[in-house]
Amino acid sequence: MEQMRSQSDVNWNNVFFIAEKEMHDAKNFFCKIAFAKICYLSRRAVGQVWSEFMPFVLEMCTTEDKIFSSSFMIGETIPADIPNIIRQCRPSQMAYSVDNVRQVGLYNKNRNFVYRNYDGSEAESYLRQNFGDFVWRLFQVLPEAQARSDFFLIASLYKEGGVSADVCSIANANILPLLKKGKTFGFVVNEGSPQKKFFFAVPNHPIVKAYLDHLISYSAGVLDGSITFSYEEFSSPSAFRTFLMDNVCEISACLNTDLSDNIRWLAHGNTPSKNDLSSVLLINDVDYGAFIRCALDEENLSERGQVFPSTNLLGMADDPIVRSEVCPSLREDVIIASRPGFFYGPAVGPIIVGSDMIPDITRQASNPVAVSAVNVFETQGLVLTGHGCLWKDRRFVQLDSYLSKVAESEVENGFWRLPVDAEATSEIDVPVIVAFGAGFGCYGHYLVDDIPRLGLVKMLMGDEAFHSRKIVIPQKTPKWGIDLLCAIFGINEESFLLFDHEREAWKLHDAVIPSFLARHYQFHPLVRDFYRSLVPDVGRPFRRICLSRRTWEPNKVNQRVFREQTLFEEMAVSRGFEVIEPERFSIHDQIRLMAETRCQIGEHGSAQHASVFNKYGMTVGSINPRTEVQTNLGRVFGDRNVIAYEDVAETDAHNNRIYSLSEEKINTFLSVVDATDKSRDNYYSKI
Repeated sequence: MEQMRSQSDVNWNNVFFIAEKEMHDAKNFFCKIAFAKICYLSRRAVGQVWSEFMPFVLEMCTTEDKIFSSSFMIGETIPADIPNIIRQCRPSQMAYSVDNVRQVGLYNKNRNFVYRNYDGSEAESYLRQNFGDFVWRLFQVLPEAQARSDFFLIASLYKEGGVSADVCSIANANILPLLKKGKTFGFVVNEGSPQKKFFFAVPNHPIVKAYLDHLISYSAGVLDGSITFSYEEFSSPSAFRTFLMDNVCEISACLNTDLSDNIRWLAHGNTPSKNDLSSVLLINDVDYGAFIRCALDEENLSERGQVFPSTNLLGMADDPIVRSEVCPSLREDVIIASRPGFFYGPAVGPIIVGSDMIPDITRQASNPVAVSAVNVFETQGLVLTGHGCLWKDRRFVQLDSYLSKVAESEVENGFWRLPVDAEATSEIDVPVIVAFGAGFGCYGHYLVDDIPRLGLVKMLMGDEAFHSRKIVIPQKTPKWGIDLLCAIFGINEESFLLFDHEREAWKLHDAVIPSFLARHYQFHPLVRDFYRSLVPDVGRPFRRICLSRRTWEPNKVNQRVFREQTLFEEMAVSRGFEVIEPERFSIHDQIRLMAETRCQIGEHGSAQHASVFNKYGMTVGSINPRTEVQTNLGRVFGDRNVIAYEDVAETDAHNNRIYSLSEEKINTFLSVVDATDKSRDNYYSKI
C-alpha cells in the first residue's frame, strides 16, 4: 500500500498489477479483500471484468453446508425471517386458472406459503400500482419475456420479500429448509458461480434494491434509445454475477472519484468488514436441486391441447371443506392424515465394476434428495377406470408419481375408457381404499408402490379404520398378488372388491386415496419403517444368497436374458452363495429368507426388491440394472450396492435383450461383493 501511495502518477493498469501482488502476499482476510477490490476496480476502469474477484465476494457470504449434511424431516414450521410468499411470472403466457395452479408444485407442496402466479397483464398492473407509471413503461419496453419476468420478480421481491422463482422450477418437496433464520437474502451458487433462478429476501433488502436500480437504469436506457437491448447484458446469469461484483465494490461511487482517494481510503485502515455480506446465504446448487428441479412439466398449462383436462389431487385437497347434503359427516377432497417430507444428505453411491453405463443411477443414489410429504386423502364422487385412473368432474386426477403419468398416458392413447364415454357402470356405496396402479401385475411394483401405499393408510389411520374399508384391486390381480396382500396385512379375500379395469367405471362415494411414497423412486422413509414392522426377529443376518431367474418365464418375450446365467450361478456357489428360486417359497418364507440375508446377488429385477424385508440392510450385488429402484431402496434401507453392467447385448426375434458379461468381469464382480460384505462384519457383530 505504501508503494502504491508513493507513486506520483497512478493509473489503473499499474494499480492492478501492484494490488494483485499485494493481495497474494496479504495474510489478513480483510487486506486480501481490500486489494482484491482494487484489482477489480482497476480492470473495470478499462472496461474489463475481473472474474477472479467472485470467490472473494462469495467468501464474504454464508454458505450453509451443515444443515444439509444429514437426513432430517421437512416440516412446515422451520423458522425463517422471510415472508411466506412464492411468486412466478410468465409474461408471455395466458393466465393460469385455479385448476392450472393446482398442478404447480410450488403451490401444492408448499401450503405454508402463499403462491402467486403472474401473467403479463397482472405483472403490469402490479408494477403500475406499486412503482408508478415510469417503472410500468420500463417493463413494457423490454422485448424478451425472460427479461420482463426477471424485472418483475426482482421488483416484487424488493417490495414484498419472500421467494421469487424462475419458471421451469418444479418443487420436489416443501422448500422451507432452503430459507434460513437470520439470513436476509439468498441465492443459488453452482461451482462458485451465482445463479439467478431462485431468490429469497426480506422486503426492501439493500442488495435487491441495488439490483432493481441496475435493471431500472438499463431499461431506462432502452426506453430513451441510448441502449440497444441485450439480454446478456441485462439480466442473464453473467450479468447478475457482474452486478454482484460491482455492488460489493460500490463501483458507481468508486469510479466517480479520484483513484488516489480510493487508495488513501484503503490505506487508512477502512477495509471492508466481512459482516457486510454475512446475512447473505449461498445455497449450493446440488442441495437446491434436491428441492427444486428444472423441467417443463408445469409450463404452458393453460395452452395445452389435452385430450381431457387434469388436476392434481394434492391441489384439490387444498379447497375448503365441503359437506355433502346427503351425508353431512363426510367431507370432499380433504387430507385426513399426513407425514412431513424428508431430506437425505449426500450418500455413498453404488460400487461400479467396470464402466458406469447408466450414470444417472449413480447420481441419484449419491446426490442429496428431498422427498415430498405423504398424505392420505378422503374423497367423494371419484370415478375409477383403467390402471387406477381417478376422475373428478370429468377431470383426470393426478397423483405425484411416475405410475400416475403412465395411467394418464394410457388413457390418452385410448387404452381405458373416459368418464365422458358413458356413465359409471357401478356406484360403490361402501367405504373403500384405492391403492393400485399400472404395475399391479408385477411383483416389484407391489413391493415398492402398492404395498407401501396401503401401509401408509394402515400406519396413519390405524388398524380399525384400515380394516373397516374394502380394498379395491383389479379383477386380474395374480393369485400370488392376493396372497402377498393377505399375508402382509393380515386380511382375507373378503376384504377385496374386484374391479374389471378393462371394462368398468366405478363411482366411489367414499374413497381413501393414499399418496405414492416415491417420486422418481426416491423413497420416503416410511417405506422402510413399514417394512421393518413386518420383519420377524431372526437375530443377526447370516445368509448369502444368489437369486435365480432360471425358472422364471421359460418362454421369454420382451425380457432381459443373461447369456452367462449358468456360469454366474456356478461361480456364486463356489464362493458360498445359496442359489435361491424365490417363487418356490411361500410369502412368509420369502420374508424370513430376506430377514436372514446379509448379502444377496442376482440379475437385477423384482426379486431383488425383496431386500425391503431386512431390518439391518444388506450387501446387494446387481447384474445389469436398467433402473434406479434398487440403489434408491438401498439408500433408505442402509444397503451397500455393487453393480456390474453388460459388456455386449443383442436383441432376438422375441424382442428379448440378450446380454453378456465376461467371465473375468463376473469374477471381479463377485470379489468386490465379497469384500463389501466382509467390510460390514463389525456392523453385524453388534446386532
